[in-house]
Amino acid sequence: MLVPLSFLNDFNTSANYEILIDGCLNAGVQMDAIGVQTHQHQGYCGREKLEEVLERWFQEPRRHVD
Repeated sequence: MLVPLSFLNDFNTSANYEILIDGCLNAGVQMDAIGVQTHQHQGYCGREKLEEVLERWFQEPRRHVD
């Protein structure tokens, strides 16, 4: 049996994305994963920017706690 999963995915990694994620979790929206993408076809953003994104978004999993 296939179980549907719920993902939120965006290339906008600003504070607005964090607010959206927190708002969804606080509203009880189940998310199995979040995605962060880049648009490298618009120009390489550089190693420093990629490392910054990785450090910011890929740490300990966030869980909504009632």
